[in-house]
Amino acid sequence: MIALDSLNFCKKWAASLASQNQLSPDREAEITFALELLVINIFNLAFTLLLGWILGVFTLTLVCIITVTLFRHTAGGAHSDSPWRCAFFTILFFPLMALFARYLSFFSYQYMDMLMLAGIITGLLLLLRYSPYETPQAPIISPLRRAILRKLSFMALGISAAIMAVLSLSSWPPASLFQMGIFISMLWATINLTPLARKVWHRFDQITPGFGKGGE
Repeated sequence: MIALDSLNFCKKWAASLASQNQLSPDREAEITFALELLVINIFNLAFTLLLGWILGVFTLTLVCIITVTLFRHTAGGAHSDSPWRCAFFTILFFPLMALFARYLSFFSYQYMDMLMLAGIITGLLLLLRYSPYETPQAPIISPLRRAILRKLSFMALGISAAIMAVLSLSSWPPASLFQMGIFISMLWATINLTPLARKVWHRFDQITPGFGKGGE
């Protein structure tokens, strides 16, 4: 795996921008970091979808990514302290989540509806308790921003629940696939708000101390 320090073209690009606009070294460092994250996220998305395509669940993988992103940008969630570790986990996990959703879609409609209802209730309870996610290192200082993020997270749950309900009533052949994809993703995203998820990610960082940290 390529480390962040090896993204030299990001540093060169940021240095060029800083020179042209007479920016401070601190501002140049911020631009470098932003460019590196952008490259990692593009890499992340491309290889996640590629693996989903190889496994025959390209569209379902995309549905899972969109659903989790909806919650990630509203409720937040635990994650690794390394962007590369997050990318590695995402590339493997989302296609596998899509495969699991496809497996669940073969169950009866009654069973899938029970799962959907249980997932919505679980998600609601977790959002009520833990949304929006924050840490001592990255607290949400503004009460207004906290309130807005909390409302948006409930909107994300409502949108997900509404789409699943429509799919449950639909006669469209792939409807059950997407219903279960949204269900699995919603459940994962809300569980990822909990202290247990934070501990699991911390443990993941501890057992992979060199991964994404400077020269793999």
